[in-house]
Amino acid sequence: PPVRAEAAGLLSDAAPADVRTVTALVALLTDDDRTVRLAAIDALGTVGRPAHTAIEPLWRLIRDPDEDIREHAVKAIRLIKEGP
Repeated sequence: PPVRAEAAGLLSDAAPADVRTVTALVALLTDDDRTVRLAAIDALGTVGRPAHTAIEPLWRLIRDPDEDIREHAVKAIRLIKEGP
């Protein structure tokens, strides 16, 4: 997998509540690589409530032409809203 995709997962594991982590992951939501976008979406869901500022950018992905992107975005939003 692309290094950026791996980095997304590592960021959410290392410093999930850090605003810089959420900002970096949100920036990856527009990456050209689908794998990177999916990894960033999933990482934001893993972060949970501290990623509340990512809800709006994730919501925009609901209209993405890629079904997986849409499904992962919905799941991430739910996890952020329900998460710890």
